[in-house]
Amino acid sequence: MRAWRLALVALVALAQPARGAELEARVQIGKAEVTLHEQVLLRVEVTHPLWARPRWEPPVFEGFWSERLSSVGGPLEKPDGSEAVRSTTFRRALFPTRTGRLTIGPSLLRYRDRADHEKTLELPGTELRVLPLPEHARPEAFQGIVGQLQIETVLSSEVLELGQSLSLSVEVYGAANTWDVPPPDLEAALGDQVEVFPNPARTFVGEQGDKLTARRSFGFELVPRETGRHQLPQLTIHYFDPQTRSYRVARSPAVAFRVVARGALGRRAPWRSSAAAPAPTRSPPWLAIALIVGGVGTLCAWGLARWWRRMPRTWQGPTPPPPRALFEGACAAFGTERFPNLLAQAVKARIHVRHQLDARALSSEEIAGRIDDEQAVELLRDLDRVRFGRSERDTQALLDSTRRYLEL
Repeated sequence: MRAWRLALVALVALAQPARGAELEARVQIGKAEVTLHEQVLLRVEVTHPLWARPRWEPPVFEGFWSERLSSVGGPLEKPDGSEAVRSTTFRRALFPTRTGRLTIGPSLLRYRDRADHEKTLELPGTELRVLPLPEHARPEAFQGIVGQLQIETVLSSEVLELGQSLSLSVEVYGAANTWDVPPPDLEAALGDQVEVFPNPARTFVGEQGDKLTARRSFGFELVPRETGRHQLPQLTIHYFDPQTRSYRVARSPAVAFRVVARGALGRRAPWRSSAAAPAPTRSPPWLAIALIVGGVGTLCAWGLARWWRRMPRTWQGPTPPPPRALFEGACAAFGTERFPNLLAQAVKARIHVRHQLDARALSSEEIAGRIDDEQAVELLRDLDRVRFGRSERDTQALLDSTRRYLEL
């Protein structure tokens, strides 16, 4: 059986590449046999000239939960002194949702020829075998999580007064299908002494190497009903580890907090003196003083801002490179994971020219709050979605939209 598996993996790895007039592509699957819900990597590696600018249109992944990973660009190479080529690898993290033999259908690769005409190349599909989760030693509390998992809890405070609330964050993360993790039952864990108000759960995905990582974040507001010490015991999640082929348990450390009487944290004994109380004096005109101080402060702030705008650029830090140079650098990185980041830098450089705002360290939301430029903000948001793998938008369309914004 082991020899059969190794032979099947070798057959997948040595699959014949598809060739077009200008490039060649190879479809590879990380494993020929996986367990239900286990992450497996699908790669489409394309070797092409720089001007080909390949774009992959993935198939419908029926029977899988699919998550996009960033594309990877290889170094320039000149085999035998011929034209320079490079490799671009498109990646998907797939999580099978049913057992049996699953087929990944053919897909399409679009690219440009020497005359800048669009060409297409059909890529073959592949398949893999999905095994059921083992029945032996399966815990009753197991809920279908497969991969490597960790869990941690964070309290906003360890001491609070009765009537106040504190926040609890439960973070579940790892290279697993963490979006399937249900919220913990805190009411059962804390008992009737604490009211629990859950916030909507949030899921964030990232990547580490060739693995998709996901974080499931649960937030709660806790309102104690009585004073004393309250403890949240360990939270546990049972999961299946494909590397060890065994069921394991992720545990968070127990956390505790103390509730004191209302007003106890802010109560102080009044200071008393045996000396005679001084004669009452007339209160100073606080409102007039506040208005005067506020006016002087406003004038100072206005003058400082005007001075800052007029002072030499070299005092304000290095000026961003010209938008055209950044745009050309993004074009050279087309099809790589650096492409959307370089394109966003070009847009921010244009914002610096148009609005006199150094936006290099600002997010799209921070930029939207400082300038009135909907075109730039929406373009940066689209680039963020592509960069973090949450959008399948045509990168060529993003390139054209950026060119129009930069007025090139």
